[in-house]
Amino acid sequence: CLEGTRVDILARINGWVEGLKSERVFWLRGMAGRGKSAIASTIAYGWKAKKASCALFHFRRSQGALSTRLICALARQLICHGTSKIKEAVLQAIRDNRDVGTLRLEDQFRILLVEPLHNLEEKSPPVLLVIDALDECEDPEYARRLINVITRHTSSLGAGVRFFITTRPEDTLINALRLQPWREEDLDEIPGTRKDIAMFLESGLLSIRRAHKLQDDWPSKEAVDCLAELSQGLFQWAHTALGY
Repeated sequence: CLEGTRVDILARINGWVEGLKSERVFWLRGMAGRGKSAIASTIAYGWKAKKASCALFHFRRSQGALSTRLICALARQLICHGTSKIKEAVLQAIRDNRDVGTLRLEDQFRILLVEPLHNLEEKSPPVLLVIDALDECEDPEYARRLINVITRHTSSLGAGVRFFITTRPEDTLINALRLQPWREEDLDEIPGTRKDIAMFLESGLLSIRRAHKLQDDWPSKEAVDCLAELSQGLFQWAHTALGY
């Protein structure tokens, strides 16, 4: 996210990560183009910068079979971006289970996440696992199984382990997600989106003005406000507009 934007929702998410009694899972939903992936990346990279144990996976519709490699991908990132204790625990799990990549989702989750992370002390730094755009998983059954697996096993994980999940409000997932005792936020209901888009547009237009050596008063505030209004809360629309 552009610095200074999404302040409210980022504060809510970071407060949830740090909270000792927070729900284990934070589900952020919103329509396409609202900026969910940017928020997921900002949260993940922000915690990585703080040297916290963090892993991020973006689902994409073009991934095909790669989408079922979620657990292995998260484990690999914990090895790269986890504390020394977590890194060694995950590595030992792989040494003990060389064929883990061929196992069922449930077994991968247990071996690569639950067992390495279940002994974390209550005051250990948080472990953040970010799963972005779950609705874009090309195997809906895999996505539903993942929801069930997370629900069943979160109590077996260390107290500081958090899952941050983003989705569109897709009918195939929405009912399954709403049954869970998770923290839930609707990005479409978070205030300040229009102001954030205006800041995003101003930053992009400033770069265009400098690149093309345009007048200092280009564009006018009215023009920026008009573009922000036309975006209807869609960061993707604003990004596309800047491309023209």
